[in-house]
Amino acid sequence: MTFQLTKAAAEDPTLTRVALSTGGLGYFEYETQVEGDAEIALSVPLDQVDDVLKSLVVYDDTGRIGAVSLAGRQPLAEVFKSLPFDRAALASPATLLRSLAGAEITVSGPQETAGRILSVVEEQREDEAGLVSTATRVTLMGNSGLSQFVLEQSREIAFADPGLQENVQRALVAMAKYGERGRRVLTLSAPGEGKRQLRVAYVAEVPLWKTSYRLTLPEASGSAGLQGWAVLENQSGEHWDRVELSLVSGNPVAFRQALYRSYYLDRPEIPVQVVDRILPPLDRVGFAEEPQVQADRGGSDDMLTMYGPSPQAALAETPAEAEILQARAQESVSQAIYRFPEAVTVEDGHSLLVPFLDRRLPVERLSFYRPGVSGHHPLASLRLTNDSGISLPPGIATLYERGAEGRVSYLGDAQLALVPPDESRLVSFALDAKVTVNLRDRQQQTVTGVSLKDGVLIQHERDLAEQVYAIKGAPDADRVVLLQLPLRPGWTLTGPKTAEETSTGYRLSVPLKVGESREVAVAFERPLDQRFLLADADERRLAYLIDAQFVPESMKKQLAALSVKKTDLAVARRRLKRLENEEREIVVDQDRLRDNLAAVPGDSDLGRRYLRQLSEQEDRLEQLRSQRKSQTAAVEDAERSLRNFLTEMQG
Repeated sequence: MTFQLTKAAAEDPTLTRVALSTGGLGYFEYETQVEGDAEIALSVPLDQVDDVLKSLVVYDDTGRIGAVSLAGRQPLAEVFKSLPFDRAALASPATLLRSLAGAEITVSGPQETAGRILSVVEEQREDEAGLVSTATRVTLMGNSGLSQFVLEQSREIAFADPGLQENVQRALVAMAKYGERGRRVLTLSAPGEGKRQLRVAYVAEVPLWKTSYRLTLPEASGSAGLQGWAVLENQSGEHWDRVELSLVSGNPVAFRQALYRSYYLDRPEIPVQVVDRILPPLDRVGFAEEPQVQADRGGSDDMLTMYGPSPQAALAETPAEAEILQARAQESVSQAIYRFPEAVTVEDGHSLLVPFLDRRLPVERLSFYRPGVSGHHPLASLRLTNDSGISLPPGIATLYERGAEGRVSYLGDAQLALVPPDESRLVSFALDAKVTVNLRDRQQQTVTGVSLKDGVLIQHERDLAEQVYAIKGAPDADRVVLLQLPLRPGWTLTGPKTAEETSTGYRLSVPLKVGESREVAVAFERPLDQRFLLADADERRLAYLIDAQFVPESMKKQLAALSVKKTDLAVARRRLKRLENEEREIVVDQDRLRDNLAAVPGDSDLGRRYLRQLSEQEDRLEQLRSQRKSQTAAVEDAERSLRNFLTEMQG
């Protein structure tokens, strides 16, 4: 963005402060001295207009904040909408005259003439040397008839209509004003009196600034030198000349809103209420026409668009003591701010690599093993503790090691997550192939007891899972192996008690001497209950529970009594089933006897035999119905007795 004062001022607005956030936004602040009523023109990249309209803020020490105006999103289209020609007509004099057919013009030059434009025709001409050229012949209709002239030979053409002449001038001025692609001009008014300081700021989208670290380790655990470098880019469209630069590390809430777009609310359309117009009907024999009503509809597409500043708090920071070439750091509620003590210059489109941190932090060397990540070997790692008092933003780290004689060697790269003050992070940078870890799993299930409630037997079990880590140390140096134990939902770590719980699992430190081998067993357990509805338990399940050692004697007696009652109920049901089956068979056989009886004489021996069998069956059916009724009652008594017993069982 560029600024220009349209009224007198002591100095032009200067970009003084830039604050780049890891939220993908940049804060830009300009300062200037103004006197009296001032207006400032801001040339804004088109893709930043929405952000500027959302966040533009003006600070005037003694003056007032005025309005901000700018052209629409398509200003040229709006200008040409009201003109009798389009933008393409201004491509050449010929296209302009052709689009204004009928307009009256006067022509001066070798051939002076006047009239209304009738036609504009391009002709091909060939000279004596055979060269072909194009000439534009314009035909006019004047008071004395048709006249022609060659456009390329004319010296001056004027429109007789002053309004048309003004329209052409207005179109050309608009093209010059808005012809710059990809930018818009905002005009800020700042009414006031006397000389005063004026600051204008806004927040706009910028590339993220990136963090990279250089971590130099000692040969053993101790303190390591940490350098933090920021990679930033100036893609603002403006040269940064000795600006105050701040880097903000955080995750602010950031919105995008299309404020530079016109919106309309849908409204229901109703007809305009007008007085009915009555037309007298024609006098025709047989019928008369109904009066006719005519109504006109009108509408308007007029729109009023107003723009104004939307205040937004600046990214503020308080300077803190710091060394030269190192940014001053400040920790706020939601972000860390690094402010550079020296002015920074970055050309538009260029990148910059600047250090923002240089200090020593405590580190502890570890061999970090996580199952499934690096096979049977741990990762060479370290535990970095941030005692700097300021959050360390996430970034990639290059690790070096400085030997006793001062020589530096490269160790590897690592990823450093966000480290708040007074917290530690593990940083892994290489494979520790000198240490081997083998893992084996064992799992078993144990019944710990049973309980009874409301006819439900609950079998209490315990799942036991054991992981055994067989670790072989390095042959040339001591190691501290840090085991990453998985977090098992629903399971509890029962040993060893020295394991440290984290948000993702457990970590266990195992110190090893040179060449030492150790086995470390890690145990987890979880309770597991199995529920059995005793009303549905079969004889085999009951027999298993009665013989099980984990079932107390008092409960075994209840289960044995339950088994007897379930047996009694089963016997009663079988007896009832036999009676029902016999009754059903007799009824079926009676249908057969009746069919046979109808086929033979009633006084025959066979007929009398069929009658005798039917009589005997009727007698048996009467007995069966009586027995079935009694047995049904016995089954109901047995079911009732079983239900009551199940309800009373406790243990």
